Amino acid sequence: MNEVVFGNGLFVAVSSDGTNRVMTSEDGENWAHHEAAEANTWQGIAYGDGKFVAISSDGVNRVMTSP
Repeated sequence: MNEVVFGNGLFVAVSSDGTNRVMTSEDGENWAHHEAAEANTWQGIAYGDGKFVAISSDGVNRVMTSP
């Protein structure tokens, strides 16, 4: 994992490579994998104003958001 953030009772992690580029956890121990909007090199994630925002260093769509 490249980056992990906690917001709205949920840990969310993004990764720059691999098949599970987005992971979520309610307890920080048990993780579920999710498909990223794009198979980009996700570098960072933040939470604010009710949204998670992830950024990528490559690809066409370099920002993904989710409540």
